[in-house]
Amino acid sequence: MIGDIPPEITFQFTNGVETSNVADAKLEYDGEKVKNGIVKINDDGEVAFAIYNEQWCATKKYNLNDIVIKAFTTKANCKI
Repeated sequence: MIGDIPPEITFQFTNGVETSNVADAKLEYDGEKVKNGIVKINDDGEVAFAIYNEQWCATKKYNLNDIVIKAFTTKANCKI
């Protein structure tokens, strides 16, 4: 049994290293490995994220289907 799962699972990426607020949880996805940012999944299975590289910032909020991509300026400006 997995135990208590929080209402929101958070995956943090720093220089390509993934950490989570749930022990041994790994985010499974296809494509290029996420280098920096945060991905959150709520208890309804909805996804929100803010991921970035040296050029771009991509964000998505829980209640929206659209992904917003803009030029990266600072980490503080690339958030959910």
